[in-house]
Parts: sequence; C-alpha cells; structure tokens
Amino acid sequence: SAALYDLASGGGKVLDLNRPATIGFSPKGTYAVAVWPEGNTAYASVHHAANGQLVRIGGSDRIQDSQYLGFGPDDTTLFVENTTARTSSLYALPSATRLYQRFGNPPSVGYSPDGSHVSVITLDGSQVHVAVVRTADGTIAYQTSFTASAPPIISEPDEKTGELKLDPQEAGGLGFSPDGGSYLVGTSDGSTARVTVVDLASGDEVLVRTNISGRATWAFSPCGHMFTLVTQALPTSRPRVEVRSTADGSLLGETTT
Repeated sequence: SAALYDLASGGGKVLDLNRPATIGFSPKGTYAVAVWPEGNTAYASVHHAANGQLVRIGGSDRIQDSQYLGFGPDDTTLFVENTTARTSSLYALPSATRLYQRFGNPPSVGYSPDGSHVSVITLDGSQVHVAVVRTADGTIAYQTSFTASAPPIISEPDEKTGELKLDPQEAGGLGFSPDGGSYLVGTSDGSTARVTVVDLASGDEVLVRTNISGRATWAFSPCGHMFTLVTQALPTSRPRVEVRSTADGSLLGETTT
C-alpha cells in the first residue's frame, strides 16, 4: 500500500492510499500525485503534500485515463489530457478551477520556464496547430498553424561535426525563451525555412523571417533577451550567424563562420 509521510513533522503519515501506487511530486513539492491501475484503466489523484488533502480535479476524486498529467514549474497549474473524453484541460491550483480546455487529438504540451505560459501543439492531418496559453487566466496569448510537410528546424547543431540536423521530436522547432517572455516558431518545407518570434506580453510577432534558403537553427541567450539564428543555404556553404533582440527582432550583429 502506498503512503505519504511528512518528514518535517517527524515522519507522521499524512496519506494512505490503501492500494499499490506510484507517487510523484510537483516541481516545488507542493503537491503529490498518485497513479495506479485498475484492470486496463489508469487512475490518478492529486493531493496537498503537506497534509494529504485531496485536490478534486474536474470535480472528481480521481482522474481517469490521463495520457499526460503535468504541473507547471511554479506549482500553480496542472495540465491534464483525458484520452477517453479526448479533452485537454488546464487547471489552476489549489482551486482546481478549469482555465482552458480543448477537444480533439492529444497535444504535445510544454510550459515556459517561469510557468507563465503553456504551449499546446496538435497535429490534425498535415496541419500543426499551436496555441500559447496564459496560465494566469487561460486566455490565448498567441496561436498559429502551419503545414507539417517536412522535418522541422532544430535548436542546436551536432556537437561533433557542427552540422545542422533535423530532429522529428521537435514539433516545428518551437520554444520559449529562458525568461518566458518570448516564443519562437521555426518551420521548414525542406528547401526553405521560416522563423517567427513572438513577444508574449503583447502577442505580437516582432520578427518574421521567410524564404530562408536551406537549413536553419536557433538558440536563445541564457537571459532570453537575444537569440542567434544560423542559416546555411547549402551543405557546402559557410553558415551565417545573426544575433537579434527578442524585444523587437532588431539585428544586433552578424557574421559568417
């Protein structure tokens, strides 16, 4: 039987599930999540880690058939995918108020480093739909769609050869800046690339680079205030490096390596 103990108070038991289960914690340790099977069905429950009190997600004691269950990095939200109902929902914590919900194919979900936004990426046939949702109120800060006609742009070159490589695990080369203030969308049709940088505070596209010949790769600076865009028209050509501001997309410097 799985149980939860409070070590700060001397090891007292705060939760006894009376069943075998796997228990994990939210990033800051505020909440505990228990997952267990019953036949062919998977269940989960969310609890306050300090006292074991149940958080009723969706008005229920337990979550059924969740393909993805993830806390925001600041422990203030929980994203839940329900494969049976084909719903994906964002809940505020600790109130368990539903802030956002969508129906359809299960998405790929990613939080910004500061937890202020969550990206929800879905594939509908050949179309990739992207929505960046504010976790404070569930409103959409930015959304776009593009055709998934080729492997996407990636964010780093090969460590050994320096060559630009395409990674199908990167859904369109999408990513938040380290400070959570910007969002970058990179797409490719195999011969040309497009890069868009979005200011999440306003939802404006501060930079749109289209018809980039060949391959492209990008990376944010650790502070998130700048990013590099590396383009290579041909495998035999020299890569061009641009350093741009995430605030307005302006060019800060460029070189050819």
